[in-house]
Formats: sequence, structure tokens, C-alpha cells
Amino acid sequence: MSDLHLVRDGKPVATVVLPDGDNPLTEQAVDFLVDCVGRMTGAPILVVREEDAGALSGTRVLLGATRAAREAGLDVSSLKDDGFMLRAQGNDLFVAGQDALFPSEPDINSFTACRGTLMGVFRLLEDFGGAGWYLPTPRGEVLPEASGFSVPGDLDRREAPAFSYISTTGVNGHGYRVWANGYRRAINMRTGVHTWDAVLHHHGDPDALFQKDPTIFALIDGERRLSYGRGVGRKVEPGDPSFQDGMKYRNLMLCTSHPAFVEMNVSYFSRLFDAGYTWAGYGQSDGYQPCECERCREMDGIDPSWWKGIGKDWNWDWEVNTHVNVPVAERLWAPLYEIARRLYERHPDRKLIALVYNPTYPPSRRVKAFPPNVAVELCRHTPAYLGAFSAFRWKTVYTYWFGTYRVQGITPKPLTHRIAEDMRRFRDNGVMGIHSTSGGEIWGLEGPAYYAYGRLAWDPDRDVDAVLDRYCRGVYGPAGPVMKAFFDLLEERIAAGDALQTPEERRINQEKMHPQVYFPAAYPETALAQLEGLLAQARDLARGDAVAQGWLWLTDLQFRYLRIVATGFNLQCRSEADPTPDLRRRFTRVAEERWTFLSELEDLRRDEARMRDWFPGWELYMKNAPSGGTMFGRIDHLPPFSGV
Repeated sequence: MSDLHLVRDGKPVATVVLPDGDNPLTEQAVDFLVDCVGRMTGAPILVVREEDAGALSGTRVLLGATRAAREAGLDVSSLKDDGFMLRAQGNDLFVAGQDALFPSEPDINSFTACRGTLMGVFRLLEDFGGAGWYLPTPRGEVLPEASGFSVPGDLDRREAPAFSYISTTGVNGHGYRVWANGYRRAINMRTGVHTWDAVLHHHGDPDALFQKDPTIFALIDGERRLSYGRGVGRKVEPGDPSFQDGMKYRNLMLCTSHPAFVEMNVSYFSRLFDAGYTWAGYGQSDGYQPCECERCREMDGIDPSWWKGIGKDWNWDWEVNTHVNVPVAERLWAPLYEIARRLYERHPDRKLIALVYNPTYPPSRRVKAFPPNVAVELCRHTPAYLGAFSAFRWKTVYTYWFGTYRVQGITPKPLTHRIAEDMRRFRDNGVMGIHSTSGGEIWGLEGPAYYAYGRLAWDPDRDVDAVLDRYCRGVYGPAGPVMKAFFDLLEERIAAGDALQTPEERRINQEKMHPQVYFPAAYPETALAQLEGLLAQARDLARGDAVAQGWLWLTDLQFRYLRIVATGFNLQCRSEADPTPDLRRRFTRVAEERWTFLSELEDLRRDEARMRDWFPGWELYMKNAPSGGTMFGRIDHLPPFSGV
């Protein structure tokens, strides 16, 4: 069967047909297709409404829910979320999916929207035009020049995503350049995670509420207060994103046995559901501190001295802490049951997504079955956890694959092949969506993982190495195969470092290790030399290719920082065994290297064009560079980098 042509010999031979009526997301897909094909071929393609398309000759490209698509048997309502259909039939090419803006998120550029037709357009451009959106800058787009654009005449494809949404905090905001790779939220969902702050601020001014009835707040160390230190009830300052949301305090601790607790939550979530949200996240404040009052203690039968004795590093992960009897925080599960029950009476078609995190890691033993409107968001996702919460019809997952809080700081973290295994397990256990916290800081070294995560979320059965190979060829051009070897070795070294985490470190936190242990194990001098050698080969191969050279610049820059940090901790290890004058000199030199690197980063800020085109995530990277990261990722207090 002959191909169906949109452009031939540089001239348009097709017309794009838009459904009658007004659907801004279908129009967005039409504009995107016409713009990209025009940039690739130089051919301007005409767009008409379906009511004016009857007398057209040549190829018709019908986008969205057209009458012709329905007559051809393409029922977009049968598609899951933002799935799509591509079909060539006679002189017609259909690209159709569900296109829905949600009342709660009316902006067409919102991350939360169902863009089925646009997802089909992305696939059309990738598979038949060689297009790609590898990094979220204009230079990260690949739109190959060609004299024509066509699809097979027997094209008939139907795709549906494995997950209704995937997101990563530092990646989501890059618009179509990440939508194309699967980052999107195709359901009408209000993410929440830690919602107590929003609930309380919705109920009233925290200061006034405290003056009126301090028993709304948790009794901690014998007192009820708004702020307790250690980040609990901290004041929100201008510049904090929460300040823009009207928040005065963060991480407030509440008394869940107080009669107002359920009322406040029901009122808050009813408001969200009335605003149009179908799904809403619910969860206790981060850094949860239990209330010591008699009524709360009676709810779960745990003496408050138990909590006082566990220390600040306690992890409620019952799979990790097999050496103790991890208690169940019924004081959190029981109120959730009542909140969900009352919301189900008012909004039976809405869902509450309960956070399974720290005190709620152990499932409730008293609540045998929650109302049917309760889903769970699992912050641990081993087979044991997926099994423990298998009774819940809807499950989502909150992962920690990325982030500067991990021991690696602003050096690479993700194990892409392990992420692929996780995602297949999620799919097989009915997980409907995935969020990964942080990320988006280190595109030069984590870019392949960001790309693969998005692609695999659409289809977890994809060949991981083929996905990574496509990325490397798309980004590094002629140096692609060598860079694939570079990233394979990088992943191998990350795994070697991770393997040394001790059981005690795992008990405290899955992301906790000491940098002085991790870096020498992950990056001994021989491994650093191998990685540097591959980068040198890549630079030679990329000569004459400005795009490949541009992205190698970013990878080189971020690898340079990795080399400085790893070298410093390698020297630290050696100095403990044999502190020689030469090692002390090298100590000083590597500390100075890091200082020079940080100074050069500051100079780069002034190069706006380079930052825009070749350094996605530069704000996050530079924010974290002076300390090396956050939490377990900080190195500025450790030798040889103390004070640098």
C-alpha cells in the first residue's frame, strides 16, 4: 500500500482538518503539528474546520474528535486517559485522542490536562519524521530537515499509557518538551502529599485559632504550640512558594482526636471537589510529631514515651525495622476513615489519596475496610508494601529516585535499569500514577534517566537500552554510541556505591550513606579515568557538530564537579590510612578546585544565552552547588571541603 503524504518535494499536499466547535487542546495539537512539519520541511500546511473540509482533494489530516473519525469507527471515549489512535484510511489520516481541560486547571499549558491528540501528534512526528525532544530547551529539540513527510498507507495504531500520570518536581514545568516524553497528569488531580497546613489555613488564621483553642494543635513535650523547632510549625518567609499560597506556617502538627480535626478536613476537601477536582491528596505534615494527649494515645494504645524513645532518626518502615514491633498509628488511620466516609456521602465520585509515609507505613489493623473513595500513595514500593496495600483499588507511588537530599548531592543518582524494573512492577500491581520528588537539576549527567523514566511510564516494556541509545544519538549525534557506553559505566558505578549502604543506614533512611564511604566505592581513580577517557573520545567524535558539542559541554561541566568531589573523598580515605605531606597538598588542591568551580558557576550566570539554550535546570544546580546538596547530600561541612 502506498504512503500517505503530507508534504512531497517541499510542497504541502495535505490539509489539516480541525473539528467544529471549540476545543483549545485539539487546537493546540493542530498548531503543534503544523508548526513542526513546517519547520522540518519548509511547507506551510493549510488548516480548515471540518465543516469546510467536504470538497478537499488530496490528503486530509483529521485531528481530534471529528465526525469523520466517528464515522470511521474511531471512538476516542474508549481510550484510557490520554491514549490515542493513528489510522490511515484512503486519503485520510486520523490522529485522535481525548482532549479535556479540567475546570480546576483551565490553563491550556497546565501540566494537568488530558491531551490525547497531542500525544498522538508527538508519536507521529517521532516515528515518521525522526523528531525528538530530549532536553527541555530549544537546543534539546531535534526536528530533522526533509523534503517530505509521509506515513504508511496501512498505518493503524492504538496506544494507551500504562500510568495516568508521571511527574518529577524539577521536570514538570518545562511544557511540551517534557509532555512529549510522557511527563503529564492526565487526570483531574490536586496533588497534596502533606495537607495539614492547607487544611488549617483554610479553617482560619493559625494565630487566631491557637488563641481561641490551642487544643487543635498537638501536645508535644507537654506543651501545645504553633512552633516547636526542628522545622515544626516554622514561619513562612517571603520567597517561599507557600508564602504565595497565603501560608503563614509550614509543618504544623495537629491533634487528630480533636473534634474539629475531621470537620476541618471535610470542609477543605469538599471545597476542592466543588472546584472540580476528581482526585485529591491527603497526608499528615512532614516531620510528623505525635500528639501526647490522652485521647490520641487511647486511639492507638501507644504510650507517648515510646515515641520519645525512638529518637529523631527513627524510620517507621516496618519492612526495614524487622528488629522491633513497629506500632500502627491508628490516630491517623481512624480519622481518615471518618473523613473519607463523610466525603463519600457528599462526593461519591471523588477520590481521596491517602499518604502512606512514616507513621502510616504500617497499614491499619483496626480499620478493616475503608470507604470506596480512598486511594493510597505509597512512599515505599517494594513487593511487600504493594502487597500490604493490595486491598486498595487505586494506588499511586511517590518515589525518591532523584534529588539533592541523597548522599550523591548534585552528582548522578538514578539507576535507570532498576527504575525500569520498578515501573514494570508498579504496572503489574495496578499502580495508576507515579511521582518522583526533586530531580531536574543535573541534565548533563541525569538527562538519560529523566528521558527513560518518561518513555517507560508510557510503556514499561520498552527496551531500556534502546531508549537510552536513542537519547544518546539524539543528543550527542556522532558521539552517541560512546556516550551510551559512558552512561552505562556511570550507572554501574552508582550501583557499586549504593551497594555499600549498611543495614543501620537503611534503618534510618533509605537515602542515607556517608559520602566518605559512597564516593570512593562508586568512583575509584580507575573508574574516573575510564569515564574521562570516554568523554575525550566523545569530544573527538563530535567535532564539527555544534549541537553535540553544546551538550557535551554541559556533561563535561557536571562531570568535572563529580570528579572533584570523588577525588576529594578518595584522598580522605587514603589520608586516614597514611597521612603524608603529599596527600595534604593534594587535599588543599582539590579544595581549591572546588572553589574555582563554584566561582566559574557564578560567572556563568551572566551568560544568559548559554543558560537558556544549554543548561536546563541551572537555577537548581547552582542553588545546590555551594553546599553540594541538601540533607545527606551536603559536603561543605566535611573534609576536604569544609569551609569551601
